[in-house]
Amino acid sequence: MCSIIFYLKEREKVCKLIGYHGTFGEDIISVMKNILDSGFILSDKENEWLGRGIYFFDNDAQAKWWGKEQCKKNKIFKYGIIKAVISYEKILDLDNLDDRKKYEEACYEYSKEIAKRKPVFKDKSQAELLIQCLFLSMYKDRNNIDVIKKTFNLEKKEKQKYNVLTKTHIQYCVSKEKNISNKCIHYSSVN
Repeated sequence: MCSIIFYLKEREKVCKLIGYHGTFGEDIISVMKNILDSGFILSDKENEWLGRGIYFFDNDAQAKWWGKEQCKKNKIFKYGIIKAVISYEKILDLDNLDDRKKYEEACYEYSKEIAKRKPVFKDKSQAELLIQCLFLSMYKDRNNIDVIKKTFNLEKKEKQKYNVLTKTHIQYCVSKEKNISNKCIHYSSVN
């Protein structure tokens, strides 16, 4: 469960929450110690669903699930979870109607900018993901957004209707390492 803490810093509201970052590798202990010592590596692929940044879940169960899924692709990998405090002044909460409207308005302007470049995509799904990543990254940069939050649905559409037990997970995309503190190893799949 996510804890949110508010405090005043030089007359500005700073919020804090707890995030769980899943990671994996052959030597998971070394991978996690490297994160603790040197910091996170910003994920800057063109197809990140919440734009470029450092990804966290709001609970460790989802981070474990993600780690297990990654290790299924390579049996020699192990996974682990880094728990951290995420501080922010500005968040784009895509579960919030007002935030979504502001973002949608910005996307309209961004689409006009992008149309001038006449990009070519392999297919429609690639185009949608690349443009989503680009627009979210542009919005973060242009509005000094520290964190993007979104609840994702993990169920098929027909199962979602009126079902309060539908599987979901909340993800945070943190824009910069400076917004992350109090990192610690929370879990490792190595005995």
